[in-house]
Amino acid sequence: MPASIPPFREKKAKVTHPNRWAIGFILFFFISALVLLFFQSPLSKIQHIEIKGQETLEENEIAAQVSLAPGVQFFEWDREKAEERLRKYPQVKDVAVTKIFPGKVVITLSEWRRVALWLHADDGSVDRLHPVLENGSVLDEPWDGKVDKPLLRGWEDVSKVKALSQELAKVEPETLRTLSEIHPHESDLYDDEVRVFTDEGNEVITRISTFRDNIAQYRKFIPDDARGIVHMTYSEDFGWFEPYVKEDTRDEEQGSEADDTRQP
Repeated sequence: MPASIPPFREKKAKVTHPNRWAIGFILFFFISALVLLFFQSPLSKIQHIEIKGQETLEENEIAAQVSLAPGVQFFEWDREKAEERLRKYPQVKDVAVTKIFPGKVVITLSEWRRVALWLHADDGSVDRLHPVLENGSVLDEPWDGKVDKPLLRGWEDVSKVKALSQELAKVEPETLRTLSEIHPHESDLYDDEVRVFTDEGNEVITRISTFRDNIAQYRKFIPDDARGIVHMTYSEDFGWFEPYVKEDTRDEEQGSEADDTRQP
């Protein structure tokens, strides 16, 4: 090859790189569009609400208290704030709120047990039943349900009602169901005496401070097929039974006394 002719060299094609800013903008546009579509779709909203465990509270009241309704944004609704609001109810013992994607909220409540119903007039109005809870709280909302707990009648001192409720919470459920009414009982010795009426037709006079122990064993002082009053104000091991006086026996005694007074 002559020295004057240069060798043939193939030119390399120039590689053009895509614009990174353009790719980033396109990705950002599509991601934004997907996010916007997601928040407009039913998947981003609360669709199913489950409330369980409540006894005195209504489902619609609970939902309204925590601003919960179908269609509310799932991710914007605050679970912790909901629990905080529900714990302000005096009857709520514990609460757990769970969010389950997509679109489900479960509220599980645990309420303090009702141990009595207080027949009380508010501000001079007519007597209404108010639930009394095991922690000593008395609910302002009247009770319109079944009277399935002891009725507290004649009580004006709310502090004694609270003290009594805490003792009632210690009573076995089987025994609690047999107590129909509990009244305050005037006494020269103790200021916490109570008169308990039972479904069996008997009465028990005891004290709030010894209520749980005495009410658990008052039956051992009652003879078979007898009706009367069990006095248990001193201690759980001491009591006596006072039988009711029958009407016919009382009439005979009064008649005998009248005859004695007429004799010369």
